Amino acid sequence: MHKNFLCSQCGTENALTNRFCTECGNKLAATERKAAACTDCGTENPSNYKFCGQCGTKLELTCPNCGEVVPRDSRFCPNCAYLCGEGRYNDALT
Repeated sequence: MHKNFLCSQCGTENALTNRFCTECGNKLAATERKAAACTDCGTENPSNYKFCGQCGTKLELTCPNCGEVVPRDSRFCPNCAYLCGEGRYNDALT
C-alpha cells in the first residue's frame, strides 16, 4: 500500500495524512474514497470493492479530488490530472 500521493496542483509527494500540500499549501483531496453506489442495482458498496457485493456488476473508480470517473487502467484522472487510477501500480508489477 502506498503511503504517499501527489499534489494535484504542484506534483509534490505528500503523506496520506496531510490535509494540505507541504510545498504549495494546496488543499489535498480526501484520502478516503466514499462508498460506491452500483450503477446496476443501486447498492452502496465499500470503497475497496471492485464489484458490487449484491449483483456482481463492476464498480466505477471515481477521482477523490473531483469525482470524475477514472478508467481503471489510467494513472491520472482525465478531468483534473490527479494521480489516483489503478494504472499507477502497473510499473510496480512488471
